[in-house]
Amino acid sequence: MGFREVKPTQEQRDRLHDHLYHGLAEVDRVCRVLGLRYHLIGGSLLGAIRHQAIIPWDDDIDVGMRRTDYDEFVRRAPELLGEGYHLESWRSDPGYHLMQSKLCVDGTIHIQDPTDVRRTHVGVAVDVFPLDYLPDGSLLRAVYYRLCRVLLICVGLRCGVGVSSRTGAQRAYALAGGLALRIIPTRRLIAACDRLCSRYAERPGRYIVPFSGMYHRREIVPSGWFVGDQVAPFGPLSSPIPDGWEPYLTQVYGDYMQPPPENARRAHPMLRLEV
Repeated sequence: MGFREVKPTQEQRDRLHDHLYHGLAEVDRVCRVLGLRYHLIGGSLLGAIRHQAIIPWDDDIDVGMRRTDYDEFVRRAPELLGEGYHLESWRSDPGYHLMQSKLCVDGTIHIQDPTDVRRTHVGVAVDVFPLDYLPDGSLLRAVYYRLCRVLLICVGLRCGVGVSSRTGAQRAYALAGGLALRIIPTRRLIAACDRLCSRYAERPGRYIVPFSGMYHRREIVPSGWFVGDQVAPFGPLSSPIPDGWEPYLTQVYGDYMQPPPENARRAHPMLRLEV
C-alpha cells in the first residue's frame, strides 16, 4: 500500500481534536477508578499553558505516568474502558512496536508511518508514556540512558519505522540495520527494551524520563517536578499538570510562550486521516 503525506482541512483537524479530548476524558475516568496519577507532558503540556488547549496544529495528546502506575493502567484499563475505545500496547498487539501505549478511538483512522498498518487499531489516539526512573549517579545515569536509547533505536530499525521518509545514506543505514536485526524476533527485542527501561521502577531516583519521548535528553528532569495536584484548562477539560511545569517547559522548549513562525509549525507526519 502506497502512502503520501496529506494535509487535513480545518474541519478535519477540529474533529480530530474533539476525538482527542474525549479520549483524554476516558483516560482520566479510568485513572480515577484505579487511583492512578497522570500528567500532561510534551506538546500537550505546552498547549495547556500557552493555548489552554491542544496546540492548534498538533494531532495527538501525550500524558505520562510513573512506571508502576503505567503498568497498572496497561494491565487493568482494557477491562474498564467504555464502548468505542481500545488500549493498544506491545503486550496486546503483535503488530505494535512502541514503548508507550495508545488509547485509540474506534471508528477513526490516523496513520503516521507505513508500519502503522501492521497494528490492530490505527485510530486517533492519546499516547500514554511510562515515566521511568534513572540512576542517581551522573556517570551511571548517562551510560544507562544511552543503552536504553540504543535498544530503542534497534527496535525502530527492526520494525522499519521511518524508513520511507529517509533518503540516501540514512535510508541505506536503516535498511541494513533492520536486515541485520532480523535474527532477533521482534517481540523478544521489544520485551528486552521494556525490561531495561523499567529496571529502576521500584527504586525511585532523583531523575525521570519518558524514554520514547521525542525530545530525548531534554526530557530528563527531576522526578520531584512530576508531583502535585495542579490542573490547567485544556480545551473543554481541566487536566493534571506537574508542579514543575514551568522549569520543564523551559528545559524542553526554551521560550515556550513564543509560538514558532507559521512556516515552522509542524505536527507529526500524517499519511491518512479519517475522523
